[in-house]
Amino acid sequence: GRSTEILAIEPLAAKWESFGWSVYEVDGHDLNELSKKLKIPFETIENNFNTYKTQLDNISVNEQASFRVNRSGFPGDSNITYTITDSFPGSSISSSNIDSYGSVLWTAKTQDIGTHNITVNLADQYGNTASAIQQITVPLVPKVVIQNLFPSSSVNVGQSVFFSTFATGFTNPVYSASDSVYTSSLTAINMNASGGFSWTPKNHDVGTHNITVAVTDSLGHNATVVQSITVGIATSTIGSLVPGDTVSTKQNVTFKVYVDRVWELSKHFANGCVFIGAPCRYLS
Repeated sequence: GRSTEILAIEPLAAKWESFGWSVYEVDGHDLNELSKKLKIPFETIENNFNTYKTQLDNISVNEQASFRVNRSGFPGDSNITYTITDSFPGSSISSSNIDSYGSVLWTAKTQDIGTHNITVNLADQYGNTASAIQQITVPLVPKVVIQNLFPSSSVNVGQSVFFSTFATGFTNPVYSASDSVYTSSLTAINMNASGGFSWTPKNHDVGTHNITVAVTDSLGHNATVVQSITVGIATSTIGSLVPGDTVSTKQNVTFKVYVDRVWELSKHFANGCVFIGAPCRYLS
């Protein structure tokens, strides 16, 4: 009867083989093996860390990232073409950075600062395609610059010098200043927590000082910048003495005092004169 006929149904594998099909026994949980047997193309990204980084997804400017595409499911005679696109505008990465084996080498440039979603596309001559995305972030380069130097890089003993600093690429930056002159009067208190610098040189500071400003943060970022300051001794001279160094009682005297060519003073005196380096003579 029908029950006997149903029980006599041959195994499906034998039926499919009779049609010329190939039959494989595959663990359905092994997607990679299943893809190979079913000829479904797909790929994965394999990280190939370089010697300078412990994680590929964060590299610095001028540092090289490398990774490889693992492909599966393409026919054995597939001629695979690899192309690269990047979500980041102006990115320096292109299809020239991937070879015929699916290995990517890319050196980040200054223009690449930011987060990149790099898509690797695979295609063969049969129309099979696959793609995968590797995200790489190129952080802002830590940098510090000197701004608003006043009055200039040359000051006299007792004359204060000021400047501010501008740091980028840091999280909660910490500032410090040091001097190339061992006997300098400059100390840690001359640099404040906001990167502002103020220093009044003393007599023993005469000479040229290379002041290094260092910036660090808790993430290990660091940068330095050097500002040269030359400290001199103020001098003064008398000029434009009118009517001369011989005057009469109650006669006005006019002259100018030049102090290191920075300050100019003009004073008028009556009933006498002022002694600066040379005596005045009175006439009765």
